[in-house]
Amino acid sequence: MASKRKGWETSPAPKFLLNDPALDAILKLVGDEETEKRIIMNYKKEKLNKAGLVLNFVYLPSLERYSMRIPAQVRKKFTDAPQKVYGKTESELTDKLFQIFCIDEVQTLETLFAAWKEQREADPDVAFETVRKNQCDWNKFISNARIATVPVASITAVQMAEYYRGLTAGRGMKKKAFNNVRSIINALLDKAVAEGYCEQNVSRLVNTAGYKYKPTNNSMKVYSSEERDLILGDLKNSDSIYDAAVSMMFCLGCRVSEVKALKWRDIDWSKSTVYICRELVNGPDGQIEKSHTKSGMTEGNRSVPLSERALEILSSIPRTKDDDQYIFQKDLKPLRTESINTHLRDVCRKLGIEYLSSHKIRAWAITEMVKSGVDEATIMYTAGHASRQTMQSYIRLGKIQMDAEKVTKVFS
Repeated sequence: MASKRKGWETSPAPKFLLNDPALDAILKLVGDEETEKRIIMNYKKEKLNKAGLVLNFVYLPSLERYSMRIPAQVRKKFTDAPQKVYGKTESELTDKLFQIFCIDEVQTLETLFAAWKEQREADPDVAFETVRKNQCDWNKFISNARIATVPVASITAVQMAEYYRGLTAGRGMKKKAFNNVRSIINALLDKAVAEGYCEQNVSRLVNTAGYKYKPTNNSMKVYSSEERDLILGDLKNSDSIYDAAVSMMFCLGCRVSEVKALKWRDIDWSKSTVYICRELVNGPDGQIEKSHTKSGMTEGNRSVPLSERALEILSSIPRTKDDDQYIFQKDLKPLRTESINTHLRDVCRKLGIEYLSSHKIRAWAITEMVKSGVDEATIMYTAGHASRQTMQSYIRLGKIQMDAEKVTKVFS
Protein backbone atom coordinates (compact mmCIF):
# COMPACT_ATOMS: atom_id res chain seq x y z
CA MET A 1 0.00 0.00 0.00
CA ALA A 2 2.71 2.48 0.96
CA SER A 3 4.65 1.90 -2.24
CA LYS A 4 1.53 2.43 -4.35
CA ARG A 5 0.80 5.77 -2.64
CA LYS A 6 4.39 6.86 -3.17
CA GLY A 7 4.08 6.20 -6.90
CA TRP A 8 0.70 7.90 -7.20
CA GLU A 9 2.00 10.68 -9.46
CA THR A 10 4.29 8.70 -11.73
CA SER A 11 2.12 5.62 -12.40
CA PRO A 12 0.05 5.54 -15.63
CA ALA A 13 -3.21 7.42 -15.19
CA PRO A 14 -6.36 6.00 -16.79
CA LYS A 15 -8.64 8.72 -18.13
CA PHE A 16 -11.69 7.97 -16.03
CA LEU A 17 -14.39 10.32 -14.83
CA LEU A 18 -15.94 9.02 -11.64
CA ASN A 19 -17.77 10.76 -8.86
CA ASP A 20 -18.22 7.97 -6.39
CA PRO A 21 -16.03 8.15 -3.24
CA ALA A 22 -16.79 4.51 -2.40
CA LEU A 23 -15.65 3.34 -5.82
CA ASP A 24 -12.58 5.57 -5.64
CA ALA A 25 -11.69 3.92 -2.34
CA ILE A 26 -11.93 0.50 -4.02
CA LEU A 27 -9.69 1.63 -6.87
CA LYS A 28 -6.99 2.69 -4.41
CA LEU A 29 -6.86 -0.93 -3.19
CA VAL A 30 -6.49 -2.41 -6.65
CA GLY A 31 -3.03 -3.84 -7.25
CA ASP A 32 -2.82 -3.82 -11.04
CA GLU A 33 -3.76 -1.50 -13.87
CA GLU A 34 -5.82 -4.03 -15.87
CA THR A 35 -8.14 -4.74 -12.93
CA GLU A 36 -8.51 -1.02 -12.37
CA LYS A 37 -9.48 -0.48 -16.02
CA ARG A 38 -12.01 -3.33 -15.88
CA ILE A 39 -13.67 -1.87 -12.77
CA ILE A 40 -13.81 1.57 -14.38
CA MET A 41 -15.32 0.17 -17.61
CA ASN A 42 -18.01 -1.71 -15.69
CA TYR A 43 -18.79 1.46 -13.78
CA LYS A 44 -19.22 3.40 -17.03
CA LYS A 45 -21.50 0.73 -18.49
CA GLU A 46 -23.66 0.82 -15.37
CA LYS A 47 -23.94 4.62 -15.62
CA LEU A 48 -24.87 4.39 -19.30
CA ASN A 49 -27.58 1.82 -18.53
CA LYS A 50 -29.03 4.20 -15.93
CA ALA A 51 -29.06 6.91 -18.61
CA GLY A 52 -31.33 4.66 -20.69
CA LEU A 53 -28.72 3.17 -23.01
CA VAL A 54 -28.65 -0.57 -23.66
CA LEU A 55 -25.18 -1.20 -25.05
CA ASN A 56 -25.74 -3.02 -28.34
CA PHE A 57 -22.55 -2.59 -30.36
CA VAL A 58 -22.37 -3.52 -34.04
CA TYR A 59 -19.04 -4.14 -35.78
CA LEU A 60 -18.74 -2.65 -39.28
CA PRO A 61 -15.99 -4.52 -41.19
CA SER A 62 -15.93 -1.97 -44.02
CA LEU A 63 -15.13 0.83 -41.56
CA GLU A 64 -13.20 -1.32 -39.10
CA ARG A 65 -15.26 0.38 -36.41
CA TYR A 66 -17.84 -0.49 -33.81
CA SER A 67 -21.04 1.55 -33.84
CA MET A 68 -24.15 2.04 -31.77
CA ARG A 69 -27.43 3.68 -32.73
CA ILE A 70 -28.77 6.05 -30.07
CA PRO A 71 -32.50 5.49 -29.39
CA ALA A 72 -34.79 8.43 -30.18
CA GLN A 73 -36.14 8.59 -26.63
CA VAL A 74 -32.56 9.02 -25.34
CA ARG A 75 -31.75 11.73 -27.91
CA LYS A 76 -34.76 13.73 -26.77
CA LYS A 77 -33.27 13.98 -23.28
CA PHE A 78 -29.80 15.02 -24.48
CA THR A 79 -29.45 18.10 -26.66
CA ASP A 80 -27.32 17.63 -29.80
CA ALA A 81 -26.88 13.90 -29.15
CA PRO A 82 -25.78 12.09 -32.36
CA GLN A 83 -27.83 9.34 -33.99
CA LYS A 84 -24.81 7.05 -34.08
CA VAL A 85 -21.51 6.85 -32.20
CA TYR A 86 -18.41 5.07 -33.50
CA GLY A 87 -15.23 3.67 -31.92
CA LYS A 88 -12.23 1.61 -33.00
CA THR A 89 -12.80 -0.74 -30.06
CA GLU A 90 -15.68 -1.50 -27.73
CA SER A 91 -13.80 0.24 -24.92
CA GLU A 92 -13.29 3.38 -27.01
CA LEU A 93 -16.97 3.41 -27.99
CA THR A 94 -17.98 3.03 -24.35
CA ASP A 95 -15.71 5.93 -23.41
CA LYS A 96 -17.27 8.16 -26.09
CA LEU A 97 -20.80 7.28 -24.99
CA PHE A 98 -19.86 8.01 -21.40
CA GLN A 99 -18.43 11.41 -22.35
CA ILE A 100 -21.59 12.31 -24.27
CA PHE A 101 -24.23 11.09 -21.84
CA CYS A 102 -22.55 11.02 -18.41
CA ILE A 103 -19.82 13.66 -18.49
CA ASP A 104 -22.01 16.26 -16.80
CA GLU A 105 -21.96 14.25 -13.60
CA VAL A 106 -18.34 15.08 -12.76
CA GLN A 107 -15.56 17.56 -13.35
CA THR A 108 -11.79 17.11 -13.37
CA LEU A 109 -9.02 19.68 -13.45
CA GLU A 110 -8.69 18.75 -17.12
CA THR A 111 -12.32 19.55 -18.00
CA LEU A 112 -12.34 22.63 -15.78
CA PHE A 113 -9.19 24.00 -17.41
CA ALA A 114 -10.77 23.83 -20.87
CA ALA A 115 -13.78 25.86 -19.70
CA TRP A 116 -11.63 28.26 -17.64
CA LYS A 117 -9.32 28.93 -20.57
CA GLU A 118 -12.29 29.62 -22.85
CA GLN A 119 -13.65 32.15 -20.35
CA ARG A 120 -10.29 33.90 -20.11
CA GLU A 121 -9.93 34.06 -23.88
CA ALA A 122 -13.29 35.87 -24.03
CA ASP A 123 -12.37 38.26 -21.20
CA PRO A 124 -11.02 41.55 -22.62
CA ASP A 125 -9.18 42.21 -19.36
CA VAL A 126 -7.02 39.08 -19.75
CA ALA A 127 -4.12 39.46 -22.17
CA PHE A 128 -3.67 36.90 -24.94
CA GLU A 129 -0.08 36.38 -23.78
CA THR A 130 -1.30 35.54 -20.26
CA VAL A 131 -3.66 32.88 -21.59
CA ARG A 132 -0.84 31.48 -23.72
CA LYS A 133 1.42 31.22 -20.66
CA ASN A 134 -1.39 29.53 -18.72
CA GLN A 135 -1.63 26.92 -21.48
CA CYS A 136 2.15 26.40 -21.49
CA ASP A 137 2.20 25.89 -17.70
CA TRP A 138 -0.73 23.49 -17.96
CA ASN A 139 0.95 21.45 -20.69
CA LYS A 140 4.32 21.34 -18.93
CA PHE A 141 3.40 20.79 -15.29
CA ILE A 142 -0.22 19.65 -14.90
CA SER A 143 -1.71 17.89 -17.93
CA ASN A 144 0.28 14.65 -17.54
CA ALA A 145 -0.17 14.39 -13.78
CA ARG A 146 -2.76 11.94 -12.54
CA ILE A 147 -4.32 14.67 -10.45
CA ALA A 148 -5.51 16.30 -13.68
CA THR A 149 -7.86 13.47 -14.63
CA VAL A 150 -9.42 12.34 -11.36
CA PRO A 151 -12.71 13.90 -10.20
CA VAL A 152 -12.07 17.11 -8.27
CA ALA A 153 -14.50 15.90 -5.61
CA SER A 154 -12.19 12.98 -4.82
CA ILE A 155 -8.90 14.93 -4.61
CA THR A 156 -7.59 15.17 -1.04
CA ALA A 157 -5.22 17.65 0.55
CA VAL A 158 -2.74 14.79 1.01
CA GLN A 159 -2.76 14.01 -2.71
CA MET A 160 -2.40 17.69 -3.55
CA ALA A 161 0.58 17.99 -1.19
CA GLU A 162 2.19 14.94 -2.82
CA TYR A 163 1.77 16.55 -6.23
CA TYR A 164 3.28 19.86 -5.08
CA ARG A 165 6.19 18.11 -3.37
CA GLY A 166 6.85 16.17 -6.56
CA LEU A 167 7.09 19.40 -8.54
CA THR A 168 9.63 20.94 -6.17
CA ALA A 169 11.60 17.77 -5.33
CA GLY A 170 15.34 18.34 -5.50
CA ARG A 171 14.80 22.07 -5.97
CA GLY A 172 13.68 21.27 -9.50
CA MET A 173 11.44 24.29 -9.90
CA LYS A 174 11.72 28.02 -9.39
CA LYS A 175 9.34 29.60 -6.91
CA LYS A 176 7.76 31.83 -9.53
CA ALA A 177 6.97 28.86 -11.79
CA PHE A 178 5.54 26.95 -8.82
CA ASN A 179 3.35 29.89 -7.84
CA ASN A 180 2.09 30.13 -11.42
CA VAL A 181 1.08 26.45 -11.38
CA ARG A 182 -0.56 26.72 -7.99
CA SER A 183 -2.45 29.83 -9.10
CA ILE A 184 -3.93 27.88 -12.01
CA ILE A 185 -4.96 24.98 -9.79
CA ASN A 186 -6.42 27.34 -7.19
CA ALA A 187 -8.44 29.08 -9.89
CA LEU A 188 -9.76 25.74 -11.19
CA LEU A 189 -10.68 24.42 -7.75
CA ASP A 190 -12.28 27.74 -6.77
CA LYS A 191 -14.37 27.41 -9.93
CA ALA A 192 -15.27 23.84 -8.98
CA VAL A 193 -16.39 24.95 -5.51
CA ALA A 194 -18.44 27.83 -6.92
CA GLU A 195 -20.17 25.50 -9.39
CA GLY A 196 -20.86 22.81 -6.79
CA TYR A 197 -18.48 20.10 -8.00
CA CYS A 198 -16.60 19.90 -4.70
CA GLU A 199 -16.99 21.30 -1.20
CA GLN A 200 -13.62 22.99 -0.71
CA ASN A 201 -10.41 23.98 -2.46
CA VAL A 202 -7.98 21.44 -1.02
CA SER A 203 -5.03 23.19 -2.68
CA ARG A 204 -5.46 26.08 -0.25
CA LEU A 205 -5.11 23.63 2.65
CA VAL A 206 -1.56 22.68 1.64
CA ASN A 207 1.16 24.48 3.59
CA THR A 208 4.03 25.15 1.19
CA ALA A 209 6.04 27.38 3.52
CA GLY A 210 8.86 24.85 3.89
CA TYR A 211 9.26 24.05 0.20
CA LYS A 212 12.70 24.52 -1.38
CA TYR A 213 13.02 25.95 -4.86
CA LYS A 214 15.60 26.28 -7.59
CA PRO A 215 17.79 29.33 -6.83
CA THR A 216 16.84 32.47 -8.73
CA ASN A 217 19.19 35.20 -9.82
CA ASN A 218 17.44 38.22 -8.32
CA SER A 219 19.87 40.72 -9.79
CA MET A 220 18.19 42.91 -12.37
CA LYS A 221 20.38 44.04 -15.21
CA VAL A 222 19.52 47.38 -16.76
CA TYR A 223 21.21 49.72 -19.18
CA SER A 224 23.64 52.16 -17.60
CA SER A 225 23.35 55.89 -18.19
CA GLU A 226 26.53 55.71 -20.25
CA GLU A 227 25.04 52.99 -22.45
CA ARG A 228 21.84 54.98 -22.79
CA ASP A 229 23.81 58.01 -23.98
CA LEU A 230 25.74 55.89 -26.49
CA ILE A 231 22.53 54.43 -27.91
CA LEU A 232 20.76 57.78 -28.14
CA GLY A 233 23.85 59.35 -29.71
CA ASP A 234 23.99 56.66 -32.36
CA LEU A 235 20.28 56.99 -33.17
CA LYS A 236 20.09 60.79 -33.11
CA ASN A 237 20.22 61.47 -36.83
CA SER A 238 18.49 58.29 -37.95
CA ASP A 239 15.24 58.40 -39.95
CA SER A 240 14.28 54.83 -38.96
CA ILE A 241 10.94 54.56 -37.17
CA TYR A 242 12.42 51.74 -35.08
CA ASP A 243 15.22 54.02 -33.93
CA ALA A 244 12.62 56.64 -33.03
CA ALA A 245 10.63 54.13 -30.96
CA VAL A 246 13.74 52.97 -29.04
CA SER A 247 14.79 56.59 -28.42
CA MET A 248 11.30 57.51 -27.19
CA MET A 249 11.38 54.66 -24.69
CA PHE A 250 14.58 56.07 -23.20
CA CYS A 251 12.86 59.46 -22.97
CA LEU A 252 9.58 58.27 -21.39
CA GLY A 253 10.33 55.10 -19.43
CA CYS A 254 6.93 53.64 -20.28
CA ARG A 255 6.05 50.13 -21.41
CA VAL A 256 6.91 49.15 -24.97
CA SER A 257 3.23 48.28 -25.48
CA GLU A 258 2.36 51.87 -24.50
CA VAL A 259 4.91 53.42 -26.87
CA LYS A 260 3.51 51.35 -29.76
CA ALA A 261 -0.01 52.57 -28.93
CA LEU A 262 0.77 56.30 -28.86
CA LYS A 263 -1.30 58.37 -31.28
CA TRP A 264 -0.78 61.91 -32.53
CA ARG A 265 -3.81 63.12 -30.58
CA ASP A 266 -2.05 62.09 -27.35
CA ILE A 267 0.58 64.82 -27.84
CA ASP A 268 -0.10 68.25 -26.30
CA TRP A 269 2.44 70.41 -28.12
CA SER A 270 1.54 73.55 -26.17
CA LYS A 271 2.25 71.90 -22.80
CA SER A 272 4.99 69.56 -24.05
CA THR A 273 3.25 66.51 -22.59
CA VAL A 274 2.02 63.14 -23.80
CA TYR A 275 -1.08 61.38 -22.48
CA ILE A 276 -0.50 57.63 -22.03
CA CYS A 277 -3.78 55.77 -21.84
CA ARG A 278 -3.63 52.55 -23.88
CA GLU A 279 -1.50 49.58 -24.94
CA LEU A 280 -1.02 47.44 -28.03
CA VAL A 281 -0.73 43.78 -27.05
CA ASN A 282 -0.61 40.48 -28.91
CA GLY A 283 -3.93 38.84 -29.67
CA PRO A 284 -4.88 35.57 -31.39
CA ASP A 285 -5.12 37.33 -34.77
CA GLY A 286 -2.51 40.06 -34.39
CA GLN A 287 -2.09 43.11 -32.19
CA ILE A 288 -5.10 44.50 -30.35
CA GLU A 289 -5.55 47.85 -28.66
CA LYS A 290 -6.43 47.86 -24.98
CA SER A 291 -7.57 50.96 -23.15
CA HIS A 292 -6.17 51.29 -19.64
CA THR A 293 -9.63 52.29 -18.41
CA LYS A 294 -11.43 49.35 -20.01
CA SER A 295 -8.84 46.90 -18.75
CA GLY A 296 -9.19 48.20 -15.18
CA MET A 297 -5.69 49.68 -15.22
CA THR A 298 -6.80 53.28 -14.64
CA GLU A 299 -3.55 54.06 -12.79
CA GLY A 300 -1.85 53.66 -16.17
CA ASN A 301 -3.56 56.78 -17.49
CA ARG A 302 -1.11 59.61 -17.01
CA SER A 303 0.20 62.78 -18.57
CA VAL A 304 4.01 62.70 -18.82
CA PRO A 305 6.27 65.68 -19.68
CA LEU A 306 8.21 65.53 -22.92
CA SER A 307 11.92 66.43 -22.86
CA GLU A 308 13.56 68.41 -25.64
CA ARG A 309 14.96 65.17 -27.04
CA ALA A 310 11.49 63.58 -27.01
CA LEU A 311 10.03 66.59 -28.84
CA GLU A 312 12.85 66.37 -31.40
CA ILE A 313 12.06 62.69 -31.99
CA LEU A 314 8.36 63.40 -32.52
CA SER A 315 9.09 66.34 -34.82
CA SER A 316 11.29 64.12 -37.01
CA ILE A 317 8.48 61.63 -37.68
CA PRO A 318 6.23 62.36 -40.69
CA ARG A 319 2.84 63.26 -39.25
CA THR A 320 -0.35 61.96 -40.77
CA LYS A 321 -3.43 64.13 -41.30
CA ASP A 322 -5.42 61.76 -39.10
CA ASP A 323 -4.55 62.42 -35.44
CA ASP A 324 -6.04 59.04 -34.55
CA GLN A 325 -3.20 57.24 -36.37
CA TYR A 326 -0.41 55.53 -34.44
CA ILE A 327 2.82 57.53 -34.27
CA PHE A 328 5.14 54.55 -34.55
CA GLN A 329 4.03 52.58 -37.60
CA LYS A 330 5.51 51.06 -40.72
CA ASP A 331 3.52 50.37 -43.87
CA LEU A 332 0.43 51.72 -42.08
CA LYS A 333 0.76 49.08 -39.36
CA PRO A 334 1.92 49.64 -35.75
CA LEU A 335 5.34 48.31 -34.83
CA ARG A 336 5.64 44.94 -33.14
CA THR A 337 7.53 44.40 -29.89
CA GLU A 338 9.59 41.62 -31.45
CA SER A 339 10.72 43.92 -34.26
CA ILE A 340 11.66 46.70 -31.83
CA ASN A 341 13.72 44.27 -29.74
CA THR A 342 15.42 42.87 -32.84
CA HIS A 343 16.36 46.39 -33.90
CA LEU A 344 17.60 47.23 -30.40
CA ARG A 345 19.74 44.06 -30.44
CA ASP A 346 21.36 45.14 -33.71
CA VAL A 347 22.13 48.61 -32.31
CA CYS A 348 23.70 47.12 -29.17
CA ARG A 349 25.79 44.71 -31.22
CA LYS A 350 27.09 47.57 -33.37
CA LEU A 351 28.02 49.62 -30.27
CA GLY A 352 29.51 46.67 -28.35
CA ILE A 353 26.87 46.93 -25.63
CA GLU A 354 25.28 43.90 -23.96
CA TYR A 355 21.77 43.56 -25.36
CA LEU A 356 18.90 43.83 -22.89
CA SER A 357 15.26 43.79 -23.95
CA SER A 358 13.18 46.94 -24.39
CA HIS A 359 11.60 46.32 -20.99
CA LYS A 360 15.01 46.98 -19.42
CA ILE A 361 14.83 50.52 -20.83
CA ARG A 362 11.82 51.05 -18.59
CA ALA A 363 13.74 49.52 -15.69
CA TRP A 364 16.61 51.95 -16.36
CA ALA A 365 14.23 54.93 -16.30
CA ILE A 366 12.62 53.95 -13.00
CA THR A 367 15.91 53.17 -11.23
CA GLU A 368 17.37 56.47 -12.47
CA MET A 369 14.42 58.32 -10.94
CA VAL A 370 15.07 56.50 -7.67
CA LYS A 371 18.77 57.41 -7.75
CA SER A 372 17.92 61.03 -8.57
CA GLY A 373 15.77 61.32 -5.45
CA VAL A 374 12.39 61.58 -7.16
CA ASP A 375 9.66 60.86 -4.59
CA GLU A 376 7.89 57.52 -4.83
CA ALA A 377 4.45 58.99 -5.59
CA THR A 378 5.84 60.77 -8.64
CA ILE A 379 7.72 57.66 -9.78
CA MET A 380 4.55 55.55 -9.43
CA TYR A 381 2.55 58.08 -11.44
CA THR A 382 5.18 58.48 -14.16
CA ALA A 383 5.67 54.71 -14.50
CA GLY A 384 1.95 53.93 -14.31
CA HIS A 385 2.34 51.57 -11.36
CA ALA A 386 -0.82 50.71 -9.45
CA SER A 387 0.90 50.00 -6.15
CA ARG A 388 4.12 50.64 -4.28
CA GLN A 389 4.73 46.90 -4.13
CA THR A 390 5.18 46.80 -7.91
CA MET A 391 8.01 49.29 -7.57
CA GLN A 392 9.93 47.50 -4.85
CA SER A 393 12.32 45.64 -7.15
CA TYR A 394 13.21 48.88 -8.93
CA ILE A 395 13.66 50.76 -5.65
CA ARG A 396 15.97 48.03 -4.31
CA LEU A 397 18.01 48.05 -7.50
CA GLY A 398 18.32 51.84 -7.45
CA LYS A 399 19.57 51.80 -3.86
CA ILE A 400 22.00 48.95 -4.60
CA GLN A 401 23.46 50.90 -7.50
CA MET A 402 23.74 54.05 -5.34
CA ASP A 403 25.53 52.11 -2.59
CA ALA A 404 27.87 50.48 -5.13
CA GLU A 405 28.79 53.89 -6.52
CA LYS A 406 29.54 55.15 -3.00
CA VAL A 407 31.73 52.14 -2.21
CA THR A 408 33.58 52.54 -5.52
CA LYS A 409 34.18 56.20 -4.75
CA VAL A 410 35.61 55.34 -1.32
CA PHE A 411 38.17 52.90 -2.73
CA SER A 412 39.00 54.75 -5.91
